[in-house]
Amino acid sequence: MVAIVNGIRITKEQLRKEKYFVSLRDVDLDQEGIFKQALRNLIDAAIILEQSQKELLDVKECEIDEALVDFLSYFSCEENYKNKLEEIAITEDELRERLEQHVRVGKFLAGKFECKDNACEERLYRFFESNRELFTSDVKIRLSHILIKGDCEEARQCAQGIKEKLHSPEDFERIAATVSKCPSSSQYGDLGYLLPGELIPELDEVAFKMKPGEISDVIKTSFGFHILLLTELIPGKKLEFDEVREFLSDYHQNAMMEMNVEKYLNELRKKADIKIL
Repeated sequence: MVAIVNGIRITKEQLRKEKYFVSLRDVDLDQEGIFKQALRNLIDAAIILEQSQKELLDVKECEIDEALVDFLSYFSCEENYKNKLEEIAITEDELRERLEQHVRVGKFLAGKFECKDNACEERLYRFFESNRELFTSDVKIRLSHILIKGDCEEARQCAQGIKEKLHSPEDFERIAATVSKCPSSSQYGDLGYLLPGELIPELDEVAFKMKPGEISDVIKTSFGFHILLLTELIPGKKLEFDEVREFLSDYHQNAMMEMNVEKYLNELRKKADIKIL
């Protein structure tokens, strides 16, 4: 055992498994931080579950399924997920039981502290007016792309020869569809809409300096030789209050709930009989 909370025993095995779940969510924590957070999670869960048993909370299977889908998002594939469960020695039934407790705790806290402050519109607007510089949209571009793979003079000369044949967007689409080695060739080279940072740095630096209709020079990267066509530019702009009201409201509600939950937990911790072994 590692702790006893109001008579509820927390075992080393529970702590070992909880440390794994913490490491999935909080990738920046070191081993000591993971240990402290895992132990705190187990102590808080024991305290809250004891409180929640006083209320008749119904946790539906579909809610556990949704929590499982969220958990699966941490893994690249189902095989990786199953290998990890085997590695930490937890069955799928045990995982669902843990997720059921997680959902139960969340519903209990949400029902107790969900913020329903409908009179905060003026406060939100004052915050918006005082921090207008924070509320802008990023510039967005629509880009088409031709890729010639290789790291040799022949590949460079091929890309340069293609560049010299590109005199219009129509030329670009036709040649992208026939010679480009990028998967976007099936879409005539169209990469869709992109924000700063979504391209590899060498392309990002060039693309966001181009003008609509402009075709770039040949750009060399570790993937090969690239030619870009900027088809559309949507400038960044200052957002109005109506465009950010929902975001501000959600942020305010979540902040209020987190503050109330932490205050509530601090009170419960002070009253609880907690023994760290």
